[in-house]
Amino acid sequence: MLAQILIVEDDPHLGPLLRDYLSADYQVHHAPTLRDAQAWLGTHSPQLVLLDLNLPDGDGLDLVQALRQYSSTPVLVLSARTGVQERVAGLNAGPTTTSPSRSPCPNSTPGLPRCCAAPPPGRA
Repeated sequence: MLAQILIVEDDPHLGPLLRDYLSADYQVHHAPTLRDAQAWLGTHSPQLVLLDLNLPDGDGLDLVQALRQYSSTPVLVLSARTGVQERVAGLNAGPTTTSPSRSPCPNSTPGLPRCCAAPPPGRA
């Protein structure tokens, strides 16, 4: 079975691009809103979450904080937020790492196999 990745990205071009690019090697679900991501996470345990912070219905950091209540799933934040204070605040919320890059294919994907090799984290 392929490892599951959740992409939380509202950009109508970037979200599908990431989904299509990663679908060759992973089972990928694309959620364009915070609400869609929360609903999907209620019934699934992905091995990795790729997360935009600027979502139309909320801040992606809220999703990280909620996820950290029951899971240690790695979170890679992909966001246009590039300020040092914003990135530090983001890391303090609990994501595994942040990237200011808005074009993550293909240079930011080498770490994905390592993140997705572990079995899905259990819910506490």
